[in-house]
Amino acid sequence: MNRRELHELLKQEKNWDAKYENVFSYVQNALDLEGRSIGVRQNVRKDVVRECSKFKERWKAANRKEERFLSKNDQWLSEKVTFTVEDSSSESEGNMYLIFSWLMNEHGYEVYKNKMEYWELKNP
Repeated sequence: MNRRELHELLKQEKNWDAKYENVFSYVQNALDLEGRSIGVRQNVRKDVVRECSKFKERWKAANRKEERFLSKNDQWLSEKVTFTVEDSSSESEGNMYLIFSWLMNEHGYEVYKNKMEYWELKNP
């Protein structure tokens, strides 16, 4: 998704709170976050708020005029928007520990972190 697409989503709502929610709903569906942890959704929500805040600042700088906004921000609008789709919450670590403990105890899996700090499972 680039910022121009994001701009089109933002234009659909009148107030900024509704704009944030509209964009977050769109991104949540596009990234299929429904089954992901709360930490992942919180990270994406923070990214959405950060991006929307940048839009708000630039919108005000253009005196809320569409033509001026588009011409002053043409290159910026072409850039891609990124969202953090990883969980940094301690809740996910705890949940992973419970799942891995169950796999180890009930099914004989070995669980370890590799050199890049990613969890891996080794079949029994």
